[in-house]
Amino acid sequence: MHMHKVTGNSDNMEEILSLFFSQISLLCFDKAKEIVERERDTSPAGPYRLFLSQLPNLLIAEKSYVELGFVSSKNKIFLRKDNSLKSMYEQLRQDLHKLEESSDIKVALMAGKICHYLMLRSQLIDIYEKLYGMGSSNRPMKCEEVLTQVEGILDAILKSQSDLNMIKASCMLVEIKAYIS
Repeated sequence: MHMHKVTGNSDNMEEILSLFFSQISLLCFDKAKEIVERERDTSPAGPYRLFLSQLPNLLIAEKSYVELGFVSSKNKIFLRKDNSLKSMYEQLRQDLHKLEESSDIKVALMAGKICHYLMLRSQLIDIYEKLYGMGSSNRPMKCEEVLTQVEGILDAILKSQSDLNMIKASCMLVEIKAYIS
């Protein structure tokens, strides 16, 4: 992989984030962490550095998501009751939402895009929970409700396609790899 020169400011944010999300899509979480930490360490204090300091938390959540961290096989319980992954996504979303109000427009825009992505991830976990509930009940499954939720998520992704290009591509690759594995 070609290493790009890091300037330590938000001017190269898209390039850094493209590298970051590409590594996530390849399930190379350590490389993604190195990229963001190197950029953060060379950045001056301010909104961009605060934004970069949130990305390792996103890595932890994404790794847990890919590893089905919200699933527990202990004691034959499929889904964890506390659903700490959803809590992680929500906390990260709240932290990034604060950055949306920052004076740096690039940071605010990217924080907003990632907040939207995190909301979609939480909705996917809700769908998994619903599918498990339907599958474990003795009643016939009503798939229309789940289908409506899935279509809603797809619509949200399509509507924000240009805004979430980087993230969406990574998300789709991770989803495909997770289901193939």
